[in-house]
Amino acid sequence: MAKFYAEIQDGQIKDLEYIKHLAKWNGQKVAIEVKLDRNNRSNNQNRYYHSIVLGLISETTGYTPEEVHELLKAKFLSAPLRIGTETFNIATTTKQTTVEFEEFLRKIRQWASIELSCYIPLPREGQRWI
Repeated sequence: MAKFYAEIQDGQIKDLEYIKHLAKWNGQKVAIEVKLDRNNRSNNQNRYYHSIVLGLISETTGYTPEEVHELLKAKFLSAPLRIGTETFNIATTTKQTTVEFEEFLRKIRQWASIELSCYIPLPREGQRWI
């Protein structure tokens, strides 16, 4: 499998490096997927989430940070997946973009404030604890 990044200008692909790679599969059937290139959540977002968000909610509820993480994923990210007659709720934060992860964090801060009376500082406010 190979991954290429290109910029589209005036309806044309600017970088044609992928053409050389495709030549290696001459005569083969291939699948080509095109999607927008988005940044995954940042290391700073990840540190803030694990140290500040999970830490404060863990202290407030008495649950471990790992338990809180699973709870938050189930509450804010889970999507039903049906296999046969069973429905499973799955959730992950690992493939979220920086924008999607910040929306996840915003929902958590709002929920924690209302439901737990737990103030979670914004990332810049919380940097002194990271």
